[in-house]
Amino acid sequence: MSVENILHRIKGKVLDSENYERLKTAYEQQESQIARLKEENQALLLKTAQLQEQLVLSGSASPNANRFSEVETAILLNYVDADIIDLCSDDMIASLQYSPSQIETAIDELKRKEMIHLRAVEACGCCYELTTAGKKQLLEIESKDYTY
Repeated sequence: MSVENILHRIKGKVLDSENYERLKTAYEQQESQIARLKEENQALLLKTAQLQEQLVLSGSASPNANRFSEVETAILLNYVDADIIDLCSDDMIASLQYSPSQIETAIDELKRKEMIHLRAVEACGCCYELTTAGKKQLLEIESKDYTY
């Protein structure tokens, strides 16, 4: 039962007409404010979702998202050297001068940072494909000097 119906039922019994009108007006104003706040909340939720999506797409969801270790950078540059968008883990191990455990750790970090994702498991190991964020990061890496 709505507050307005309750007020209407007790009008004249407990409340006089003047107090009834005051309470009704206050209730209507409150309902209007609640409706406005709900609309504003929905708009803020939508804006928050859009901003979070932009952060993910830009690859800067966290302060360390754009910081790459030497091994991570080497793996990303391996995509450029091979001129392909996917590489198998065994090929990375064979072509890079790092230990298999260093490469696996770097692969895990690149997956966590959403730079690469698992495309398939093949005879040559797990094949990882560059994500959109990974491709953008490669362009940024190529435009800078990443010598160690």
